[in-house]
Amino acid sequence: MQHYHPLQLNPDTGEPFLRLPSPRENIIITPPRMSDALSIVSILNDPPVCRWLDSPPDTDAILQELELASKEDPEGPPRLMNACPVRMIREVKDDGSEVYLGELTLDRCGYPDVRDWQERERLCRENAEKRPETPGLFGVGETISQLLTMVKGS
Repeated sequence: MQHYHPLQLNPDTGEPFLRLPSPRENIIITPPRMSDALSIVSILNDPPVCRWLDSPPDTDAILQELELASKEDPEGPPRLMNACPVRMIREVKDDGSEVYLGELTLDRCGYPDVRDWQERERLCRENAEKRPETPGLFGVGETISQLLTMVKGS
């Protein structure tokens, strides 16, 4: 479990999640689920979103690496990863149900704003060679639907 820090594990499903601090503790960030597909399609078809799309990290591979680290060295320090295994933002309702709000991806920067593909490939290669704790290594992508409305309304 130490390798998952600061993630928590859902006791019913075993799914890792990250809970936001107070006053937003009802917001969690989880791995993707098949049930997210319909919500994601409408967001990804929005022109301001789709122009920045890049491939998301392989969540299953990241979770497998964390699971393996937990088995091999349960008391070892947290494992530094190349991407974040949780990215789907959800609101947890009082009855325990969850509502999909959007996606926040943290992974190695893919330089989507660099138009020259050779330069982008060079930058990505250099970035891939850096250790995960290197400052400025990661990019942030978000496709947030209702989250902005919810935050503005509070």
